[in-house]
Amino acid sequence: MISSAHTDILLSGLLLAGIGVLLWKLRYPAKLGKIFLYSAQAIWTLTMLVSILYAWFWTLTGSPLNYPWLRYSDFMMSPDAQSAVMAQFSWTGLLGICIAIALYVALQFFIKKGLMELGEKYGRQRLLGVFGALWGLYLLISFGVLSIWAVPQSHQISPLIQFMASTPLFHESAPLHDWPTDPEVESQISQTHHPLQLEKPNASIKNVLFVVLESTAARYVQTYDSSFQVTPHIAQYRDQALQFDAAYTHVPSTNKALFSLLTSTYPLPNFNSVTQQSPEVELPALPAVLERQGYRTGFFTSADNRFQRIGTFLEAQKFGQIQDHRSIACSQIHESAHSTHWKYMNTIEDGCVEPAFWDWVQESPDEPFFAVCWTNQTHYPYLVTDPLDSIDTSNRLRNRYLNALRESDQMFGKLMEGLKSRSLLDETLVVVLGDHGEAFGEQGQFGHAGHILEDHIKIPLLLIHGETFQGESRSEPVGMIDIAPTVTHVLGIPSPSQWQGSSLLGPRVQPNVYFFAPFSSFLFGYRNAEFKFMVDAGYGRSFLYDVEADPREQKNLIDQYPAWRGQGMTQIASWIKYHDRHLEQILKVPENLD
Repeated sequence: MISSAHTDILLSGLLLAGIGVLLWKLRYPAKLGKIFLYSAQAIWTLTMLVSILYAWFWTLTGSPLNYPWLRYSDFMMSPDAQSAVMAQFSWTGLLGICIAIALYVALQFFIKKGLMELGEKYGRQRLLGVFGALWGLYLLISFGVLSIWAVPQSHQISPLIQFMASTPLFHESAPLHDWPTDPEVESQISQTHHPLQLEKPNASIKNVLFVVLESTAARYVQTYDSSFQVTPHIAQYRDQALQFDAAYTHVPSTNKALFSLLTSTYPLPNFNSVTQQSPEVELPALPAVLERQGYRTGFFTSADNRFQRIGTFLEAQKFGQIQDHRSIACSQIHESAHSTHWKYMNTIEDGCVEPAFWDWVQESPDEPFFAVCWTNQTHYPYLVTDPLDSIDTSNRLRNRYLNALRESDQMFGKLMEGLKSRSLLDETLVVVLGDHGEAFGEQGQFGHAGHILEDHIKIPLLLIHGETFQGESRSEPVGMIDIAPTVTHVLGIPSPSQWQGSSLLGPRVQPNVYFFAPFSSFLFGYRNAEFKFMVDAGYGRSFLYDVEADPREQKNLIDQYPAWRGQGMTQIASWIKYHDRHLEQILKVPENLD
């Protein structure tokens, strides 16, 4: 807010100068000072209020308020966005803003009174001249300071100018479907997605268990060289696992991640959700494929499956057993995340999921199973049932989150001990992953769903089976859509032809992993072995990062590699065109982008 203040003052000064000239030309010199001061007071007050809104919005979304955001996004209709708002809201902060506004108004009153008295004493015209000189001196100093501090140009622009420049009146950006596409790229993308029938890697694997860590970025798991030691139970099995160091979710949102995980299909490329809009659609999802092969299928979560109609979707995809916080026995239901509009945000302790899973297994202990255990304590507001430890003293919210993640890791440890004590560990493939990440103020981002930076979309992904893996790592980019084909590969079952992913244990047939975030503006991107490319579809701004050398994405390389602007947008436009056709075929939905 401070760095953009000099353009606000420049704009205010120009407006005031215009008012002064107009009054002078209209021959109101006697009233000039009084009208001028009242005008200045109104303009500066408006500027301050707009700047506060601007600063809040930038902190919340990582970008200025703009027309494409209003046109495209589903921001405040998303519970994830509401969580991000609540993470930033505090009554103390609100009180501070009110006090600051009151002091500002009082200060204006005394300044105005003093200036009018000075005007009476020394003459209004002389006072206006002094005011103009001070205004010019301020601008010279501010430009010098901004140059020394190397403040980005985007942070120096008035919020009003930013917003007006983003409207069609001043800024013309091509709609997504008007971006240039390449038929060869489209052909390459569509041809690389095909069912793989590979040799079964280990005949002893009979069962598959997914442990999905809610809102967990790779950087918070110990096996990814995390500075926070809160996942010791996952780390305990690192030498029996194959770890993927560049695994990505495709949209940083739970319901869309669930869709990709089970159907090996990229989500709808907008803010709409299949689970919400078409939950009863029957797809060749992983549980349906395995059910036909005689597997028992179960889904267990500490959250509420009514959220985004996930329960109805799971039932349509042939999960035989579906349990959430309403049916799982637990000592207490926590309602701290409950709201009137988003009523399905209640949760229980993740530890209660583990006994519910074993009760289900014991009903038919000799039958093969595919099960999903999905945690929820790491979703905002980060449920912690143990005494709160000081793990990260630099960030209150992240400290609470890390305490919650430690409890989720304890549940994972109990699941693994249960497999071992029941002699099921050697015949069960355990897949540990995050559904998406979580941000805590890095690069102006909080929560998830609002961006496709690494904190939002880079997830942990480990395949655990002691007889098959011995602590290997893979560095190539992979995506959520590749997990279901990996399961069918392991079990020796052909993958459905509609699936877009390919087995993580076979040859990589698609070098790019695509992702997007439609909840604040429209952000698209993809990652390959060399770079990560992102584009803001509203503004047409491009970003290029070498995330291996620059994991915090501090240095945008797009000016060093200008060819990537056209190349990257063509790649994304070609993928969108291919993916729209694919979704029309499997979902029979109309095109949703204009």
